[in-house]
Order: sequence, then structure tokens, then C-alpha cells
Amino acid sequence: MFSNMLTLIFTKAVMRGIYRKALLMLTNTKLWRFILLRIIPYIRFTMYYTSFRGWKYKRGHKLLQPGHILLCIDSQKLTTKLIGGTFTHAALCISKDDPDSGEIAEIVASGMEMAEFFDICRESTRVVIGKCTKWDIDYTHKVIAKCKTFSGVDYDTSFGFGVKSLYCSELIYHSDYEHRLEVKLDDIAGLGIKYISPTGILNSPNFEIVWDSDEEIKANTK
Repeated sequence: MFSNMLTLIFTKAVMRGIYRKALLMLTNTKLWRFILLRIIPYIRFTMYYTSFRGWKYKRGHKLLQPGHILLCIDSQKLTTKLIGGTFTHAALCISKDDPDSGEIAEIVASGMEMAEFFDICRESTRVVIGKCTKWDIDYTHKVIAKCKTFSGVDYDTSFGFGVKSLYCSELIYHSDYEHRLEVKLDDIAGLGIKYISPTGILNSPNFEIVWDSDEEIKANTK
């Protein structure tokens, strides 16, 4: 029986290794890039809007400040099923109420883009605003300035380290160039490699939640 158990454990380990290698090989193909950037982001398992309401947006926007980190998820998106974890997207607030520039810097399929807090909310079912407890005012300005240097960068479909191309949570990681967040590098997707995930940012020891849309309760107006 003991030898059978060892054989089973060994077989499972080998299969996991094959699975991970196959996934990593796939991420370096043109087919994978096309599917990841042109198909997967647009698949939702509903034809209706997200459940996020305007009154939640107003309360969150009131608390939003430059340097805040946004984590969000759309529970009906295919990407949520594939990525796993508590959150599937991360972004950085670089300004607020500035008509000449976007409030939020994020990495999407088309690369780095500027968006508004409204844009994040309308495409999510849950949004969390957080901050790094180790970012003082001076360093926060430097993080934002660093973030802006990545303008024009492409989406990283292979999820590797480096700044030639980036994925959403990696933008936060490299903008925080002194790594004061101490981001957890968790292999949530089972690729066999360490990478920066939105959930990893959430679990970082120096990340503190400022506002959570799921904790909001609408006041009784009767």
C-alpha cells in the first residue's frame, strides 16, 4: 500500500509538471496572445449589466486619493474563472478630478491606459480601494511618477518579470520600485512560477483596505 501511495504521489507530481510546462509554452504563442487579448476579456456569462450601483461609486470616489491601489473583480467574467483568487484586476490612482488626465492608470489588453474611477466601477461587481502603509507622501509622489514612465507599454501575455511589457498587478509592483508593499508572489493559477497577482497585493503585509464596495449598505431613505 505504501508503494502504491508513493506511485500515486509521483504520478500526480509529474502530471502537474507537464500541465505547467504546457501552460508556459502556450503563453509564448501567437495563438495564446490572440485569445488572451482579443477573446477572453470580452466573454461574460450574462447579457446584463454588472451589479455595481452609482451610490457605491459616489462613496468610493469620495475617499479615493492619488497613490491608492484599486483591486476589483467582475464575478461574471471568464477571466475571473480562469485567474482565480479574490480579485482579478489591479490599478493605481494617479490623480483625482483632473480634467486633463485620467484618474486611474491600468494595464489592459491594449496596454497601459488612463481611466476614471467610474470606468473601474462600471466593469466590476466588487471594488476595493487600498493603500500601502509604508508609502509616505514623498514616496507616493515618486510611485506615481514612476508609474507614468510606463506609458505605452504593452500587455505581458507571458506573465514574466521585467518592464518591457507588464500585466495589471505588475504595474503596481514596478511602480513601487522600493517594494515597500512586500507583495506576496503567489502561484494562484498553478503555472509553477511566482508572479504578482491582485490577490497577492491584497495579502501583502503593508496593504490596508480603505474602502470595500461589498461592505457598503445603502441607507434607508424612507
